[in-house]
Parts: sequence; structure tokens; C-alpha cells
Amino acid sequence: MKKLIVFSVIFALVAGSVFAADVGVEVFGKATLLQGSNEEKVDEFKDGKPTYTTAHENTTAYGIGRIRINASGATEDGTIGGSLRYDAGGNAAGWVWWKPAEIFRLQIGSNGGDGEFGLEGVTGWGYYMLACETIIGNGNTWGGGAINGLIFRNAFYGGWNAPGIMITSKPIEALTINLAFPINGGIAYKEYKQFTAQITYNIDGVGLAGITYQNSLFEHAGSNFTINPDGTVSGGPNNDNPYVRAYFGLTSIENLGVDIGIGYKFADTWYENNVAEIGGLKAGNEFTSTVNNPLYVGLGVNFSADALGVKARILGEFGGSKVSDVTTYTISGGKSESKSKTTTLADDWGMLIDVQPSFAINETLTAYLSLGIGFRTGNEYIDQEESTKKGDTVIAVDNSSEVGWHVQPYIVITPSYWSGSFFAGFRLESPAGQYYYNGDKGDVKNRVLLWSIPIGITCSF
Repeated sequence: MKKLIVFSVIFALVAGSVFAADVGVEVFGKATLLQGSNEEKVDEFKDGKPTYTTAHENTTAYGIGRIRINASGATEDGTIGGSLRYDAGGNAAGWVWWKPAEIFRLQIGSNGGDGEFGLEGVTGWGYYMLACETIIGNGNTWGGGAINGLIFRNAFYGGWNAPGIMITSKPIEALTINLAFPINGGIAYKEYKQFTAQITYNIDGVGLAGITYQNSLFEHAGSNFTINPDGTVSGGPNNDNPYVRAYFGLTSIENLGVDIGIGYKFADTWYENNVAEIGGLKAGNEFTSTVNNPLYVGLGVNFSADALGVKARILGEFGGSKVSDVTTYTISGGKSESKSKTTTLADDWGMLIDVQPSFAINETLTAYLSLGIGFRTGNEYIDQEESTKKGDTVIAVDNSSEVGWHVQPYIVITPSYWSGSFFAGFRLESPAGQYYYNGDKGDVKNRVLLWSIPIGITCSF
């Protein structure tokens, strides 16, 4: 981020050694002048008929979203350096690094949650930038959308944030290799196996290609799970398989940037064995549930031409399924008999679409329009009633859609965007899965509509 004022301080640490430091301050404030919803409630009855009013009074909101001091410095020869970030409230982060040669860099610590070596282009923080710190909720900003669990970072790598060490190597100018280990005082092999590795290659005149591999995201949870009536499983898996994300960012076309991301987490499995041997015969059951995680495909576009700009990001989720294998052993007539059954349920598929055109009215005023919609549909489930009637598993498809959307026009007034900006807008949204019911109107199901009038100011110096 650019700084309006940069303080450069030169320290004489030891004879013949010089250290240079840069210091910056960021203060972000936001306020919601008014917010409310369309929910209704019965206010009173007159002549046996209900009178309706809004369920909640309109409210306001306020916050200084960021009070931050950033500082960084390095020795004069550039071999050793460090940075710190301190946020009001006591949140602090620091990292130091050693770079004995251009091809090698070792870092201890993380950069306060912003993500190291992220590959997401315009699909993450770069979509809203400073607007997300003031008038647009961070859930939507950081690659999120209108549907829970469906986020752009499923397809794009948002960056490494864990405490630990990071090694960067550049054997040739275009090639970068990143390797990170989350070291946090735990059991050594469990921490090292959660490493993240990334390779990127800058194709001259074309763009940047990269692949990121996360080996294990958490320690094994064991077999503490519950088999649900519909055959699905709740609880932790016996394993945690790797997550791979591929990325390509096209930069060769003037005024146009294109980001393509593909993400896939290898299948997770739940396993439990309740089989006991009685006189050499088996009784009980073995249960295995395999979650074939979906494939995520994402696209980001950033176009600008004079005063006109357009950003867009699209994410698709599809191909997931759950496979349950149950083998039941029974003892009958002095013999052990087994019966196996496999049930496969296809997951729903979903999509997020965000579009944000903008127009620079003059040198200091720019108008934006943020539009977004997301949905899920097509989930398969076991129809318990029909299965009972037929004495066998009957699979049905839920074609009803879970839909969420938002519309938010806003303006930015600024002489210098990164140094200081004023934001103001109006937001109308209908989150997925949020409804209210009114029994006095015949149990009518109504979508919840939320609206707000937010303003904000950012200042960096």
C-alpha cells in the first residue's frame, strides 16, 4: 500500500553498520447511518384481525475498523530485515527474514493475516479493495458470497498465514518456489506434515502460472462421528487429504486482466469398525463413508478503459458426492453371515456471480455498482418415507434452489485513493436461507430483505 508520508530513520547499530526503517499508520472508520429489514410481526388485534408492523426498529452501527502501525526495515546490504504490524486492541504480528543471496530467503513469522504468496488476482481483496474495510462486509470481501460454504478461495489460493517459517527460492528469474511450515510448539511430525508448497512461473509477455499444494490442513480427528438416518455422516474424518489449487493470470492484453483458478481437495474418509468375534464368528458392522469433494472452478476479470471500469468474478462448484459402504455381520445357525451395501448420493452444485462496473465522474469522484447472486441446487438425499414403503433405499433429488443476492451502489471521493478516501452507499440484500414466517397470514414464507446506508473514511500516512 502506498503511503502519504514515509518516515525514514537511519540507525547506527554498530560501527560500519546501517539500518533503514519505514513507518506508516492506517486509520479506518465506518458508520451505518440506518439499517433495517422487511420482517413483520403482529402488533395488535383489532376486531379479531391482526395489525402488522416491522419486527425490529431501525438501528445504526459504528466502528473504527482499523488503527494500525506498520514498520519495516532492513540492513543496508539487504541481507536481514523485519516488519511489524500492531493493531489497536493488542493484535500484533511480526516477521523477520534473512536473504544471504538473491536465490534464497528464509522468513520466521507471518504477516498478520494478509497471506503470503497468495494467488487470487482480482477475486479476493483486490475485488473491493478499501471499500471492504468500510462499507462492504468482509464476509463478501474475502472471496465470500451469498451462499454459506461457497467462496472464491475454494478455487484460488488466498495465502499462507500460519506462524512458522517460510522459505523462498528463485533459481531463475521467472521461477519462484515457496515452502512454508506452520511451527507452533506442537508435535514435530504433525506440524511438518501440514506444509504448504507452491511453484510459480512468470511467462514473459503472457502472464503468471502457479500451483499450490497444501499437504494436511489439520491433525487427524479420529473416528468420532455419527451416522445420520439418511446415511450421511457428521463428525471428524479419519484422514485429512491434500488440497491443490492451480492458477493462471493473463496479463498480455492491454487494459484487461484475467484470473483462472481450479481447486480440489482429495477425498476424505470416515471409518468405524464395531465388529466383534464370538467363538471365531463375526458380529457387528463396518462402516466407511467417503466424501468426494467437489471441483471448484473460478474466473476473475478486471477491465478498464478511460473512465469506465468493470470487475467480475465467477465461481462454480460441482462433482461432489458421498459414498457410504456398510458391511453387517450376523451369526445365524452357527455361521457368520455378511451383507454389504453401498449408497452414493450426489452433492448439490452451486455458483457465485459478482459484477462491479465503475465510472470515474471526475478526477476525485467515482461511482460503483456492486451486484451479486449465488445459488445451490440438485442435492440428492435418501427419501425415508419411500424407502420404508419399498423396503429398499430410494434416492430423491432436491431441485429447490438456495438463492442469495445483493445490490449495492456506492461512491468514492478521494484526491489519492490509497492515502485517504470517503465512501458512501446503499445496500440491499437477501441472504440465502433467511426467511420469516407469519402464521397469521396462513404460514406464509417470506424472504428476509436487509438494507443499510453505510459510510466510511480511510486514511493512511
